[in-house]
Amino acid sequence: PIPLQHSTTGSSPLVVDCVELVDAAKAGNTPLVLLLIQRGAHVNSRGKNGKTALHHAIKYRHVSIVRILLETQADPSVPAYNKRGLHPLHVAAKMGSTELCSLLIDARADVTALAADKRTPTEYADGHPSAKKLLADHLQGKATHDQRFPSAHLAAAARKGSVDIINGLLLSKADPNSTDGTYTALQNAVRGSQLEIIN
Repeated sequence: PIPLQHSTTGSSPLVVDCVELVDAAKAGNTPLVLLLIQRGAHVNSRGKNGKTALHHAIKYRHVSIVRILLETQADPSVPAYNKRGLHPLHVAAKMGSTELCSLLIDARADVTALAADKRTPTEYADGHPSAKKLLADHLQGKATHDQRFPSAHLAAAARKGSVDIINGLLLSKADPNSTDGTYTALQNAVRGSQLEIIN
């Protein structure tokens, strides 16, 4: 049996991060990723740097692991808990990978997500025309089809009680049931006793 080391860095105390899953995703160790998920590892686990297993799999272009994580319900719209606050889609866009961007978009990644520097994935795709066009076209398509989109930013704003940000995101068709990878926007509002948002 594989001993699991756990960390609660950047997470709710109710969710235990599996450091081994993050390390296996980073290393491209597909059999170990599968084994750990089968043993119950949380698919949104974060490492010590606040990045999820999905962040690392994308950064190192481990496409098969990205697919496994998404198929086992890893949240593609969860930001890294660090000073940059990049979402997985920011990472894929910065790399110019249309394949990874497409996988994340198909998994309902938040194409309007903001990193800590207030830039979207489309802005991170500067210098990569194919990835930039893919993201821009998807944004346009969302506006045209009037669909709701998931927004980890909405869940974070609910936790902080940022009413103006919440209203803006909802007007832009953010899904009110969006999560931050662990809790929905409403659950975050309740946990933070944000009565104005709850009502």
